[in-house]
Amino acid sequence: MLEKFVFKVVREQRSPEIFFRTTFISLLLASLLFLGSKGTVLAGSNYKFVTDGEEVLKQGAHVIDARPLQQCLKQSVRDARCLPVADFFGPHGRLASFENINWLLGTVGLIGQEHILVVGDKAQERDFIAGVLFVVGQKEISVLTRQMSRGGGFSDNSLGSGVERMETRTNVYHGIARDKAVIFKNELARILDFNIPTALIDGRSEREFWGASVRGFRGGHIVGARHLSSGRLRSLATSGEVTELEKHDTIIYGHNAFEGLAMLTLLRAGFNIEARVYPGGWAEWSADSNMPVDAVTYPDRGMETKFPQVTNPTEHNWILFGMAFLIGMAIATLFFFLIQRRGQK
Repeated sequence: MLEKFVFKVVREQRSPEIFFRTTFISLLLASLLFLGSKGTVLAGSNYKFVTDGEEVLKQGAHVIDARPLQQCLKQSVRDARCLPVADFFGPHGRLASFENINWLLGTVGLIGQEHILVVGDKAQERDFIAGVLFVVGQKEISVLTRQMSRGGGFSDNSLGSGVERMETRTNVYHGIARDKAVIFKNELARILDFNIPTALIDGRSEREFWGASVRGFRGGHIVGARHLSSGRLRSLATSGEVTELEKHDTIIYGHNAFEGLAMLTLLRAGFNIEARVYPGGWAEWSADSNMPVDAVTYPDRGMETKFPQVTNPTEHNWILFGMAFLIGMAIATLFFFLIQRRGQK
């Protein structure tokens, strides 16, 4: 079909310039069709789940291991950079600023232009780091769905010890942040105020969604949100089912930034949906009493009321009487002793 198209165009064009231009375009189309038939990932597929880590390594990918440091150092892909999830958080689960995250990525030698293969054991931890890399502007990201504790599908030659990150930067990370993939609290509030058509997805558990289980200041969910747990999303991604979210402007949130960014990977890499994430999540939203909430509940914090101890007045009087009696006996004994001494003289 393509050959007939080329020859038809060539016959109809008499100008050498048009001939060469047409030939170039035809060859380009043929190349793209050939690459597509071989299963090669074309431009735009820069954020994806993979099952064959060996194939990604052959493409020159650098490996980031999301597991705890000691597990990574013990065995990982040879020379993988150990980057535990805990390194991205401060006190009480506070996500580091993007400036600090860029500095952190520089300590594992990244500049933002590499193809990164993220590996790990726990899907949520692995997906979180992939989500962070996507938001800060990493050029290409592959996420291995196989567990590293079971070898990750790698050959023995590819396995070895991971490498601990440096204490200082070895490179300056300068990825171009994908800021349109992130939405903040006040922006989301404006969308709700103006009733802008949006698919707002709550990825927490169903009990949390309805306020039966509470991890924030309040229970419930953001007004207008629908429930679609991260576990359900993961099973849909595995089975290849359609979510119908492709038709909407999709915003996702979890309890906090960890859960939200992991869900971003599920939607972006699993379904190729251009979703946005609200990283503050329910933890931030529920703490602001001005933010609208559905199915709101207020948890019993288990505070006990302590009443002042009241002393029995009768018991108190008996104690005073006993003390007075003992003092009186002591004075009487001393007085009797002194009289006896004078009588003897």
